[in-house]
Amino acid sequence: MKKHELEKLEFGNWPLPEKACTEIGRMHALWNSMENTLSLQEVYTLNKYS
Repeated sequence: MKKHELEKLEFGNWPLPEKACTEIGRMHALWNSMENTLSLQEVYTLNKYS
């Protein structure tokens, strides 16, 4: 998709309100952060006891 095509898009009629999309984005960011933290702790624990 080209830049001028992107500028023509309107997202006002999407099925979800903007606030709901924002909240879903926040939940995704939080989940990803927690998942990465747990992965790092797992690697640290495996290296510590091996």
